[in-house]
Amino acid sequence: MVITANLPYISGNTYISENDCALPDFPIPITDAEAMEKLMKKAIVEVKLDLKFLVEQVKLINESQGFLRGKLDLDNIIIAGHSMGGIAATIFCNDSTNKCKAAINLDGGGLN
Repeated sequence: MVITANLPYISGNTYISENDCALPDFPIPITDAEAMEKLMKKAIVEVKLDLKFLVEQVKLINESQGFLRGKLDLDNIIIAGHSMGGIAATIFCNDSTNKCKAAINLDGGGLN
């Protein structure tokens, strides 16, 4: 099972359809380094909450009466993300309470 999340509030414009676009809730471009750092810290918190929500939804699907009931291996959760999503996946999975088997960080720099 592959689960993906789009994070329009940190990823710039996200085109949902030809006539529908989700815009970020920050000014573009950000030229102030302090404002950028503040935004990134806020974004990481928000993305971690989104990932936690997605994992909880997968658990609910596994417990549901649907055709996936009991078929999802919740002991081997892998979270993958690109750019800021990769950083968030790494931070999320480093938290032992989230029980991730691994994180895949695709082009997400800035982890010091």
